[in-house]
Amino acid sequence: LAAADHDLKPLKASGLTHEQHLAATAREVAGFLRGLQGH
Repeated sequence: LAAADHDLKPLKASGLTHEQHLAATAREVAGFLRGLQGH
């Protein structure tokens, strides 16, 4: 998340919504956790 502050709210100039950032974060965390399953 290139344009977010500490609570994942995007900068207005990014054109993204808070909900979009939360969804992207959830996808990234899920992918990370899936990667841990094989270790």
